[in-house]
Amino acid sequence: MTASKDQTCEPDLDGLAEAWIALWQTELAALAAEPEVAAAWRQALGLGAAWLHAAQPAPAAAAPGDAPASTPGAKAAGAPPGLRPGDALGGEDAAAQRARIDALERRLAALERGPAGGDADRRGPRRRRPPA
Repeated sequence: MTASKDQTCEPDLDGLAEAWIALWQTELAALAAEPEVAAAWRQALGLGAAWLHAAQPAPAAAAPGDAPASTPGAKAAGAPPGLRPGDALGGEDAAAQRARIDALERRLAALERGPAGGDADRRGPRRRRPPA
């Protein structure tokens, strides 16, 4: 009795699986035909591809700014245009940059100490003058 029951159910399950696959194929085809859905999928896949590209580690052998100038994108990987070694915002002079950072840290510490090197300024915020 079990063998005959399995034989009768098996064609039904195969037909049901084929019908289910056909149903989903038509549903996905209908969704792909809609411009809004297709645009949303393109955007989602584009974001995923950009994320995967950004998540890849840089090659260990070369630093980002070591590409030769003839390769595309070498200018974008290095310093911004207009900056040269020794400029205030970039360049290769590490000692000058460290000295500038030290000077800024000293100024910040002086500002945190408050006026005349005393405690922090505990006065309330200044009020704005009413418009005349």
